[in-house]
Amino acid sequence: MRLLTRAWLWLAVLLCASFPVAAGESTLEVARLDARDVPAAAVLSGAYDAAFVENPSGPVIFQTDDHAVWWRVRAKQPVPAGGRPHLVLLSPFLTEVEVWAPGGQPGSPHALYGDDADDRYATRALVSPLPRGLRVGEAVYVRVRMPGAVPVVVTVEPLDTVHRRDLEYTAWRIAILSILGVLVVLTLAYWAGIGDRSFLYLAATLGFSGIFIAAMGGELRSVPGLGTLFGSNAQPVRAAGALGVFFSGLFVRSYLDLRRCAPRHDRILGVLTWLAAALAAVVVLSPARIIPTLGNFLIVLIALAVLSSAVTGALGGNRAARFLLVSWLPIIVASVLRAAQILGAAQELSYLDHMLAASFALAGVLLTIGLSDTLLELRRDRDEASRRATFDALTGAYTRHAIDARLAQASAAAEADGRPLCVAFVDIDHFKRINDTHGHNVGDQCLRYVSLRIRNVLRGSDVLARYGGDELLVLMPDTTLSEAGRIAERMREAVACRPLALDDLRLPSTLSIGVAEYVPGEGVERLLERADGALYRSKSAGRNRVSAQESLEATGEAT
Repeated sequence: MRLLTRAWLWLAVLLCASFPVAAGESTLEVARLDARDVPAAAVLSGAYDAAFVENPSGPVIFQTDDHAVWWRVRAKQPVPAGGRPHLVLLSPFLTEVEVWAPGGQPGSPHALYGDDADDRYATRALVSPLPRGLRVGEAVYVRVRMPGAVPVVVTVEPLDTVHRRDLEYTAWRIAILSILGVLVVLTLAYWAGIGDRSFLYLAATLGFSGIFIAAMGGELRSVPGLGTLFGSNAQPVRAAGALGVFFSGLFVRSYLDLRRCAPRHDRILGVLTWLAAALAAVVVLSPARIIPTLGNFLIVLIALAVLSSAVTGALGGNRAARFLLVSWLPIIVASVLRAAQILGAAQELSYLDHMLAASFALAGVLLTIGLSDTLLELRRDRDEASRRATFDALTGAYTRHAIDARLAQASAAAEADGRPLCVAFVDIDHFKRINDTHGHNVGDQCLRYVSLRIRNVLRGSDVLARYGGDELLVLMPDTTLSEAGRIAERMREAVACRPLALDDLRLPSTLSIGVAEYVPGEGVERLLERADGALYRSKSAGRNRVSAQESLEATGEAT
């Protein structure tokens, strides 16, 4: 719940930070002329003023027509000329306009892309001067072509405000696009190094989303080739957006492992994901106006499917689903609002471009952290599995598999360098009787306490392993047979010196030990056979003693 609260707080911060761009909305009236092919002279003469219909959504220009449409912008309050006011059309995308302003250049053309782009201003808006300002009721006439079908909020700003907001916008966009670019490189590097497809899908999602955001915002106009590609018509931009949606679906399915954890959600999201891929192909082939509408409906459906999958996983305790829910929630909200806006609702929300871009950057950061968290969890699991494979859970000694590897390394080093190497087999005397009399729990405690006493007398270079049942093995590198015998005797004395205190029991315990020294060329198996033979002689001789090969035997007090 705290994560969800933080996500919504981030969203609220983004909204509040973006509200200033809509300042001045209430000072203008925007109206549309539905008549087609009306010459400029007729409109400017006022002959069609009565035919203009005010936009109920406020100071917003929005049309889905393929042809040019006339719009009239009138001031509800006086706009003085002293502040050098400018007509500002926010987030224009592919919108092309011609502006007739009082005292201005007749039919002044403006666009984000192409020959009519004005590099003096940032890409946040189309800007046209109002040299004489505007009196109350005075009109600016704008002829609009809108192949991108994206709502444009109309406002008036003094030139100083235009420049200040341009700088703020440019800094904001550089930050957002830089974050997305760095995240794409980072996730691709993770994918190349680890091979997890989730990173590849996330990189593709962020990459195509970044292209879509930069194309919508106009930043690609200065990139050779891309400015022409994305500025000529809306189809490449929509295709990039559809591919971003497609890869986001693949990412969610892979990241949440829906095929295994939630098969029904996986099937639903899978169908919607491949519909997004088909939409990307259709968008490239056809400019039909119905396609963006279908695409926006599809975005809403995918957003709901992702939300449902994430909520289901989060409620089930899936840590990855919680990361996805927190990171994807702002994207879902922004995408649904954008779809609603393009479908004709919420047209006045001029801050949606900022919100959408920021939500993708925020989601990319959080999801990269989430994927890294998943990797850390996998690494912890791997380390735990490795630890269990290396160390015996009961005694903390090496496992048989681990000591076999150490023996191979130590024998190879002894063979190469001529250094001595010894091993000792250790057996707890009458251990079966302890299990049968007192139970396996006491037997386990006995084995654990004996292992602890043995470790306390070993050197730092010695290695203790549980070789099987109650049989222990001690590896002693750089140790001669006589030294190994003395160490083995210390082990025997450490256990036999006092009874083991096990709960209410005081249990006497002794060890039988067999020691052998490595002979170059004999191999590990032969070394262990000789140590085992020495152990057998200790047991045969009455137990509680150390025997070493054929020649060395250190005998303690028999029991």
